[in-house]
Order: sequence, then structure tokens, then C-alpha cells
Amino acid sequence: MIHEKLAPARAHNAPGEKNYHHAGDAGSLIERPARRNSARAHLLGEILDDALAAGADLSTCAAAGSAFSAFLTAREIVLLSWALTRSLSPRAAAGIVEAAFPAAGPPLPPFTDPRDDAAEWASRASRAELRAYATAAFQALDRADRRAFAKRVGRLGK
Repeated sequence: MIHEKLAPARAHNAPGEKNYHHAGDAGSLIERPARRNSARAHLLGEILDDALAAGADLSTCAAAGSAFSAFLTAREIVLLSWALTRSLSPRAAAGIVEAAFPAAGPPLPPFTDPRDDAAEWASRASRAELRAYATAAFQALDRADRRAFAKRVGRLGK
């Protein structure tokens, strides 16, 4: 499995082993920018192959992500993520991001100063949650509080 792939890799394949050095293999997408490091490319190809073989096993896919972060630079991870995300429909891409970074959920009742709890919740909330709860909270204020809030937000926006 993936954790077994973290041992040092050989630079060349033995006869009969999978070869990730041909265009068209999934591993070649990773291997091309790293031809000078064939062992790294082979290892990444093996990790990717295991993750794809796991199907819907998210723990194996998460382990692959950890392995990739150990062998790829942040820039390489961003480029691969961008390319893979662009290959999906917008709805599927949003679903993947939402699954990887779950929303904060509804705010919990405050046990101390509500401002501290609100700030902590807001730091974890998605943009959609922030907009929905801010709108609902604003609409729940009485007219005087709405005016005071709008005036305060107007000052902060300048």
C-alpha cells in the first residue's frame, strides 16, 4: 500500500514491473517535470496507482495526499490540484472542495463572551455560511440595531 511506497525507490524498473516512463500512463503526468529524478517519479506513480485502485477508500486517498506532500513541492501540488479540479464539472469540483474542507456548521450557543465564540466560528465557516448567517442575523436585528450596524460597517469599509 501507500505507506510501503515510502521506502527508497530504485531508479529503474525490474523486468515485468510497471513502467511509468511512457506517455499516456497516469504516472507520466507526474514524471515529466521530474525526469532527472526517475526514482521520485516512479514512487509518485506507484502512490497514485494505489490511490486510484482504492476507489472510494478516502483514507487511502488521504494517505496518498500525505505522501504527495512529502515528495512534491507546494507549487507542484498546486499545479496538479488545479489541473485535476479543472477536469471536473463546476458542481463536482465544488463537491470535492466541500468534502475536503467541511463547513463549520451552525454556530454553537456561546458559553462565554459571544464575540469570542462568533470570531472562532467565523474563522472556520465557509463563505456561503458567512453570507447566510450574516444576512439572517442582520435581518433579525430590530430597526435601530440595523442602522447602528450599517453605520459601523460603513465606517469599517472606508
